[in-house]
Amino acid sequence: MIHYRHDIERARAPFNLGLFRRMFAYTMARPRRVAYAGALALVITVASMIQPIVVGVAIDQGIAAGDVTLLAAMSITYLVLSLTASGAAGTMVWVTGNIGQGMMFDIRMELFRKIQRLNLGFFDRTNSGSILSRFLGDVYTLNEVMTEGLVWTVVDLVMIVGIFIIMLTLSWQLALISFAVMPLLALFAGIFRVHAARAYRWVRALLSETNANLSESILGIRTTQTFTRERENERLFNEVTQRTLNAHRRARLIGVSIIPVTDLLAAVAIVAVLLYGGSLVLGDAGLQLGVVVTFLLYVQRLFGPIQEIGVRYDLLQSAMASAERIFGIIETPEQVQDDPAAGSMPPIEGRIEFDHVEFEYLPDQPVLRDVSFAIEPGQTYALVGATGAGKTTIINLLYRFYDINAGSVLVDGHDVRSVTQKSLRSQMGLVLQDPFLFQGSIHQNIAYGRPDASRAEVEAVAQAVNLHESIVGMDYGYDTFVSERGLQLSVGQRQLLSFARALLIDPKILVLDEATSSVDTRTEALVQSALAKLLEGRTSIVIAHRLSTIQKADQILVIDAGRIIERGTHDELLALGGHYRQMYEIGFDISDADMTEALARTS
Repeated sequence: MIHYRHDIERARAPFNLGLFRRMFAYTMARPRRVAYAGALALVITVASMIQPIVVGVAIDQGIAAGDVTLLAAMSITYLVLSLTASGAAGTMVWVTGNIGQGMMFDIRMELFRKIQRLNLGFFDRTNSGSILSRFLGDVYTLNEVMTEGLVWTVVDLVMIVGIFIIMLTLSWQLALISFAVMPLLALFAGIFRVHAARAYRWVRALLSETNANLSESILGIRTTQTFTRERENERLFNEVTQRTLNAHRRARLIGVSIIPVTDLLAAVAIVAVLLYGGSLVLGDAGLQLGVVVTFLLYVQRLFGPIQEIGVRYDLLQSAMASAERIFGIIETPEQVQDDPAAGSMPPIEGRIEFDHVEFEYLPDQPVLRDVSFAIEPGQTYALVGATGAGKTTIINLLYRFYDINAGSVLVDGHDVRSVTQKSLRSQMGLVLQDPFLFQGSIHQNIAYGRPDASRAEVEAVAQAVNLHESIVGMDYGYDTFVSERGLQLSVGQRQLLSFARALLIDPKILVLDEATSSVDTRTEALVQSALAKLLEGRTSIVIAHRLSTIQKADQILVIDAGRIIERGTHDELLALGGHYRQMYEIGFDISDADMTEALARTS
């Protein structure tokens, strides 16, 4: 099982306040709702801060003075304040929930748009499970902290400042006694901040690894069961999940440590107020009992918000780690971009030219070396060679999935870098050896490149590739639902469907990347009969091992170690007696890996 360590290495990245500003910008995308939540927060704060004063007045001027009317009035006032605060709190939860859902929508859409624009090199390096963890867990964590958590933190901060002011106004002596524990609280908060930040970055990184492991296991379940690897995969998943569990436990242990510490310091402050305040009341120092009770209530309300802020700071560390991972994708440079001056590709005739093309995926590791060839409109070229020769790379460069290092790739005389990617690719069709089918109906899968295609158009291309009869024989015909990857269809049916999908866009250039190597002989006969008609008038490039596919090509390019070492027709290359003849004698029907091994033995 492959493990992706880059997320774990980033787990110890330094705290970055700039991330908070970026997260806050998503929250402020809906300013009216944020303002409404702020107004509700103010109501909650004011109501909660007045309540202890009401209790103090009720004790000193109601109970002590024997004023039943005032006592009743203060009791009703306290009840009204409680109802007001509760109603405002409930409404604020609803408002912040709406803000949070909007925030998650915005971030996920920005992430999705970015994912759609990133070149294939990014996906070669990044596991799908790691990407999914950004969309799901990381985005949810940001929402949890930056909406309701943020508003309540503002409420608590205002509450703390307000309580400080009121306590100093009522009795500066008692206020100083209460504040005496603050230096200890500040010291603990500093230690807590450092350890919590590290712990939650580690948790988010391990969650990414767990998702990557799970995604890989699901996608590879057929191979797993073939090789009876269930027990071993279970052991590996248990290992990474256990590490994630242990990291969660450690992070939560650090997170909840703020609670007993603040409880203890609050108890110390309350005892100090009781002792000192009680002595002033008993010593006839002019301090009323109601003031002491009010102070005790304020001390409790002071440490409550402090404790909540500590818990939310614990969550903030998790959010910071999530933000680093989300913005890490959003800020990933797009290696292949349209030039600002790029124009639309005009309707193409189908001429393809590679002019002294050099390319490498990694620095100093060339994949293509001085590759040059020209295909005239309507011609069919076959690319043959062993594994790693560079066949698929030529297709990738034609589609401009990557940019070349030197030379030029031209379509109808236009450098592919001088036109927009969409206008170029929309006029070409690509069929892969292992076609990807999406969840939806067969009609929707065939019409993937042209969602507005009519049923008649879809049926026409299905008939052209001899797939129509198979489809109408299904229970729901073209409305038959295709599950993920279309595994309920046969290999041949999936291959033919991908042919129909490519042909529906009526491409002038058709690329078949080993497109018939996975179908049986009978199905290939159906495909070949269709292709003989459909490729007429189209420029086509074929990567294939089957002789029946290769020998009909107008030209065959033999690729080895990134170079074109031979070119010509099937008969010309056989007569040459070189590399192609060796491949012919070995047999084109074998796999790339077997071809490579066989060529090595004969060389």
